[in-house]
Amino acid sequence: MNLLELYRQKEEKYEQLALQWQRKFNGFSWLRVGVFAAVGLGCWLAYQLSGVGAALLVVAAGLVVFGTVVRRHAQVAYTRNQFRFLATVNREEQARLRGEHHPTDTGSDF
Repeated sequence: MNLLELYRQKEEKYEQLALQWQRKFNGFSWLRVGVFAAVGLGCWLAYQLSGVGAALLVVAAGLVVFGTVVRRHAQVAYTRNQFRFLATVNREEQARLRGEHHPTDTGSDF
């Protein structure tokens, strides 16, 4: 196996992993929307049934749950981006091996 084939396989593997993590990312996006809507509905319902105290408890619990979901969503985004970067590195390595790589920015403008 030559290096060009190795980098092509790695690029393909990392692109597939990035797609898997993109699906997880999309799922967490919808989960965030669902948690937000559930907290709003729960707050309204608690207020109607029990008053301000219950509504504030629902909001406090909802903020904890929402914050946890947001943190996990950010972790999924980070992992997805890492696999995207790895795919890009392998794509650029293939271009270098073929002699087609043209650096985008050398900083010579400054």
